[in-house]
Amino acid sequence: MKTYKWKIAAFVVWVVITLIVVSVALRGVSKADTATNLISVAILLFWTLLSFATNCFTFKNK
Repeated sequence: MKTYKWKIAAFVVWVVITLIVVSVALRGVSKADTATNLISVAILLFWTLLSFATNCFTFKNK
């Protein structure tokens, strides 16, 4: 039961960090500078790939 609480807490932390990352990246995409746009898209891509690699999108029972 204790590990289940940690999984929920970790998921909530991941959601909060995801909201922050998406907010910062979308703010960068809306800038007029091309380099900032590319860096922001790269940040979004990196965060998505990292989330898939660590299975942060779903709860998986072992």
